[in-house]
Amino acid sequence: HFVIIGNNIVEFDGKNYLALLLHFP
Repeated sequence: HFVIIGNNIVEFDGKNYLALLLHFP
């Protein structure tokens, strides 16, 4: 399961993750 929630946030397996884990704000 993979859907885009926001500009830098995605949902994967029911959990939210930053899309760019290597580039935190």
